[in-house]
Amino acid sequence: MAGIYGFLHWFPMWATALLLYFFCIGILFIIRDYFEKLPYNISVASQQGDLALIGCILIGVEIIKKQTVLAWWLDLPFQFILLGSSIIVGAVYQLLYSIKAILWKTVADSYHNVIVAPLLVFLLGATLPVVILYGSKIDTIFSALLFLIWAVTLSFDNETGRLQQQKWLAKHGIRLPLRRVK
Repeated sequence: MAGIYGFLHWFPMWATALLLYFFCIGILFIIRDYFEKLPYNISVASQQGDLALIGCILIGVEIIKKQTVLAWWLDLPFQFILLGSSIIVGAVYQLLYSIKAILWKTVADSYHNVIVAPLLVFLLGATLPVVILYGSKIDTIFSALLFLIWAVTLSFDNETGRLQQQKWLAKHGIRLPLRRVK
């Protein structure tokens, strides 16, 4: 196995899970605390939804660890196309976000758009075919369920305005950056 599949086959599952959780979800609180003076993330999709996507990825990783050979079309050319597509998704996502949210864009939101979204798209694109080709029925059902959870959380955030987090907070009486009361 080569590329991402070789890496995921070799790298410990616990480390994959913890690193994905930290770099996709946990770090957002640190970035917001540093730049906005409040460690928050009120987006359900960014927390529980991204965790569901990480679950989909980990199901694929578990299957990859059991495989010795993968389909030929999952080799490096596919991975490079997938990587390029993921980067384009992140760039377009950030561009659309920047146009829509001129007054509300934040470093953490940009990080999510440019780093987290492409990373998740790349890893999902790499692992979901493995689940479909080599996974059991339960693997496929749980992957579909977790993906559905992400879609529902994204829809919820869209309907409630939580995707523009500072705007949502301002609507609820919290203005950023916070200032200490003396």
